[in-house]
Formats: sequence, structure tokens, C-alpha cells
Amino acid sequence: MNTRISKLLSVLLVVALLSTLLCAIPVSAEPAAPTIQEGVTLHCWNWSFKEIEARLDIIASLGYTAIQTSPIQQAKQPTFEYPTNDWWVYYQPAAFVIDDTGTSALGNKADFQSLCAAAEQKGIKVIVDVVANHMGNTSTGTNGLADTIIPDLKNDPDCWHDIKKNTGNYNDRTEVTQYCMAGLPDLNTANPKVQTYVLNFLKECVDAGADGFRFDAIKHIETPEDGALSSDFWPNVIGGLKDYAPDVYCYGELLDNPGGGLSYTAYTKYMSVTDNTWSAGLLGGVSGGNASALTPSFHKGDASKLVLWAESHDTFADGSTDKISEEKINKTWALIAARKDAMGLYLARPANISQFLGTASIGGWAAPEVAAANRFHNAFAGQSEYVANENGIAYVERGTNGVVLVNCKGAEADISVTANTMADGTYTDAISGNTFTVSGGKIAGKIGASGIAVVYEAQACAHDAHDAEGFCNACRAQVGHSYDSAGKCACGDVQIPERTIYFINTGKWKTVNFYSWYEGSNIISSAWPGDPMTKVEGDIYACTVPADAPNIIFNDGSTQTDDLSVPAVDTGKDLYDFATGKWSTYGEEEPTQPTEPETQPTEPETQPVETTQPTEATQPAPAEPKSNNTILIVGIVLGVIAVAAVAVVLFKKKNG
Repeated sequence: MNTRISKLLSVLLVVALLSTLLCAIPVSAEPAAPTIQEGVTLHCWNWSFKEIEARLDIIASLGYTAIQTSPIQQAKQPTFEYPTNDWWVYYQPAAFVIDDTGTSALGNKADFQSLCAAAEQKGIKVIVDVVANHMGNTSTGTNGLADTIIPDLKNDPDCWHDIKKNTGNYNDRTEVTQYCMAGLPDLNTANPKVQTYVLNFLKECVDAGADGFRFDAIKHIETPEDGALSSDFWPNVIGGLKDYAPDVYCYGELLDNPGGGLSYTAYTKYMSVTDNTWSAGLLGGVSGGNASALTPSFHKGDASKLVLWAESHDTFADGSTDKISEEKINKTWALIAARKDAMGLYLARPANISQFLGTASIGGWAAPEVAAANRFHNAFAGQSEYVANENGIAYVERGTNGVVLVNCKGAEADISVTANTMADGTYTDAISGNTFTVSGGKIAGKIGASGIAVVYEAQACAHDAHDAEGFCNACRAQVGHSYDSAGKCACGDVQIPERTIYFINTGKWKTVNFYSWYEGSNIISSAWPGDPMTKVEGDIYACTVPADAPNIIFNDGSTQTDDLSVPAVDTGKDLYDFATGKWSTYGEEEPTQPTEPETQPTEPETQPVETTQPTEATQPAPAEPKSNNTILIVGIVLGVIAVAAVAVVLFKKKNG
């Protein structure tokens, strides 16, 4: 009897142990999404929260995995409908709270929360710019405390360094951390009250939906390794933030070097940092035709702790890079996006430096070559890299089947460079569609007009669900739509009739393009400047768009019309006159209308306009993996049964 009980107990204990182990096995139906550090971020400089949210679909479709906002703290003065682009106001805060005064051109707290919620639905992370080492002054260039600074800080002398002293020597740690930058009153960041204000603000942002933070001017905040100047700001603030939100991402603007011989690691142990020196060197090399500027190693160490850019908002605004063409910016970006581990940050340049704060602009950030580089970056996350340059071509090979090539000396070119890791085979340039071959130790092919080739064979998407824009909900791959005989796709998208729109080129543009989009910036045409229009006769040009297309811009790549609303009723002859700025009816002989595809319903009226672009709520959500829950339930049940059985046996044994 004792032997049988012992064997039974052993079996039951094994079952219980297996049940416990089974519950602990992590099961995931799909690979994890890339982290912010592993991805590419669009810096939506001065864009309002609503403007960013309206463009999330295009941002996601272009391969960006995160967006960065301007500082959202309450500024020292209102910025709503401010007549010029005084972006620097956002870098002069008056409080450590999300601006909810209604006077910020960025929007209010509810707008920010809405952006974060919408971004999460699209798989886009949100990074907030934070100003923690100084606050606003009384007027530009003066060393005084702005009247709007919250009294609890403003009236406490222990919260400030000597605000009459300005940094003159940026290699002197005392001046860098204890003095003011150009008259901006320097906070005593060693003070616990200051640290508490900063930490509470970060927590407020996380609660509102923020996923990460960019800390402005971190070299001006002391570290624990600063000797007599040391403070516990970073361990307390970032440490406290990580305790509150373990997965939050942090990086700091560390320009040049920390000064005073301090190591970069004094900062990188807490966050990633910008490598502006390497970035500037690459941009200079690409702009000057020097492919050797692409170096395999970085100035500030490990790429997994670095943030790179082609240009920053500072270099654009101070005139260092604003005259550099977007063509060269995008060449530089392609090489940055090709790199392993480092996060890439693309600045969305304003169309006009004097435009109102809060305004968004379509520009180089939406170019096809940028999108191709972004998608390449995401596709090769975690794979090895080989950096090289040859005959004016700078290039980065990733893994054994991908390479980004940039012609630093020009644009279109037939090239042949050494293959260091690429496997023999035939590949396609994602930008031009040109074929590249790898054979005999050489990569050969033709780089297209952009001067950039993104060469690899993209893997087909294996996920089931996609959205109404034709992108996979899980990996953002372009899936496209498969319409049935009624013109419907499984995702809910409905194929709709087309309409022809005419334009009078009274501006005598050499090229005439149209850029069209739905509300929410779901692009109908190609990315800016759009697609070329077809010349009908004289100065009359035509383009074909979906019948429900609501918005259009006519342009030649630089000069453009206003954002136009397409006439609601399709006359088949709608014509826009650039000279008068008005819509009219094309009265000349009408061009032949495009034949409707056979899959189009005969009666356009049967196509409900409201369903052509499903809202987020109507789009099928990706199915949640059920395997974890199933295993957990089975494991718990088996465990309970095993424990109960053991208890019964022991009871019987005890009671004879």
C-alpha cells in the first residue's frame, strides 16, 4: 500500500510540475515589434497634436516607427496663432506640466492624449521633448526669471544656480552645469524639489500615453561622476521614471562632448545620446561627394546607445543645414537608416521657416527613397552590417541579402562595387525597380535618379489582417487589396469609381503634378510632389482620382496651389484655374474618359461613399494570440487536480 501511494504521489507531483512549467513557457504568434531604439523616428517639429494625428496613416505607411513632438510643457508665453515661427518659445518653459491653458499652438492635454491613443492603434510610439535644465527668461537674451514661472520654483532661491552667469567655455564642467545658456535661467538640478517636479511631469506624460522622452541639453545637467559638482539628478529622475514605467525610452541631446574630460558613459548608462559629430561628418561628406565620410565606427561608442540624424531642428533653424537640398539630406538619411542598432531621427522641415507654429508640412520626409530606406531599416533589424565605400559609392550591406547604396558624386549611375557579405543572386531596387545582381564578388546594377538604391527582396507579409489603406496591421508591409466581383476587399475596403479633374497651367510650369489625399492624410497619389498630370491640349492638364477624393494640390514641385477641396459633385469637367484660384467647368472638347475596370459596379451610386475609407472602429483588428491563455488555463486545471489528488491520498493514508 505504501509503495503504491508513493508511486501515485510521484506521478501526481510530476504532473503538477509539468503544469507549472507549461504555464511559464512564453508563446507568441508573431515576433515582437521593434523598440524605439531599433526603429526610425519622425521629428514632427512644431506640428500640433491634431496635425500629427491626422498624418499617422502616412507616417506608419512610410515605415516610421515613432514620432517626436516639440516640448509640451507650459511655455513662458502663448504660441497659439502667433504670427511667426518662434519655435524657441517651446524651449523656455514656465512649468513642469502638460500645457492645458488653451494657448499653445501644439494643442491641449486632451489633444495629446488623443494623439497617443491613435498612435498606439497604428503601432507608432510617441516621444516627448523635455526641457529640464532651464526655464524661461524675461526677454530674449536676458538673465531674468519669466513672470509666468510657477511661484513655488520662481520664488525659491535654492532652485536656481547664479542666473547672472553665462557659459563661455563649453569644455569647463563648472560653467556648463552651473551657469546659464545664453541668458536662460539655469535650474539647480541637484535640488530634490526640482527633481520631483521633473519626475512628476514625466509621469504625467506617461499617463497621457507617451512612450519615450528626449532630454534637451543634457550636458548642462551634472552626473554622479562630476566630482564636487556631482548630483543624483539622473539616477533619481530616470531611475524613478523606469520604476514607474519600465519600458519607457529615453535619449538625450548631447552635443559634441560633455567637456572637462567627462566620459560619454556618464550619460549613456542612463539613456541613449545623440552623436551629432558623426552625423554632421556624414552629411558633409555626402554633400561634398566624399563617400569615405561613411565610417563604420561612431564617435560616441556603441550604436545601440546612439541617435543619428541627417539634420536637427537646431542645425536647420540656425542656418547650418537649411540650404542643403533635400536630395542630399535624403542620401545621408538612407545611409543612416541602413545602419544597425542606432535610432534614426528624421527632421520634418517646415515648408516655410516663418509659417505659424503648429503647422505641418509635406516634404522630404515623405519621399519614396526615404520610405524605402525606413522599410529596409525595419526589415533588417538585428542583422549584421558591413560598411564600405568604393568609387564614390557609400554603401551598407545588411545580413547576406540587402544593401543600401548612395552615389555621393551624383545621381543616376551604373555601378559595380565589392560584395562583402551579399549572397550571389538577383535583387530589386525598392526605389527604381532596377535589377541588381551579385556575382563573382561584385554588386552590379543601376542606381536611379535619386542617387540612392535600396536593394533587397522584401519578404511577403504572412499576417492575415490588413487595413483599409492596404497595409498590414502587424508589420506595416504593403499588402494591397484583393477585390471580389462586387468590388469589395476582405478588409472592408470598397473599390470605387474614378473621376477626371482638369487644371489650367496659367503659371507656365515646366512640370505639372497633382497631390491628392483623404482626410487623415491617407495619400491617393504618390508621396509629395505627387504624380505627373497628363497634358490634354494647350495649358490644360488632366488627372484621374477616386470619385470620393476630397483634397488636391496642383504643383510643379516647388510652387503650388493652396490645399484645395475637390468639388463634391463630379461633373466630369471640373477644372481649376491657377490664375483665378477658382473652379469652373471645362468647356472645350472633353478628353476620352478612362474606361472603368470590369470589377467596378455598373451603377456608381451603389457604392456607399461612407464605407470607402473605414474608420478605425470598422477595420478588422488583428486576432489576439490565444495560445498563452489556453496553456495557462490547462496548466492551472492540471495543477489543481494534481494538488487535490495528493491531498485525498494523504488523507486516506492518515485515516487508514
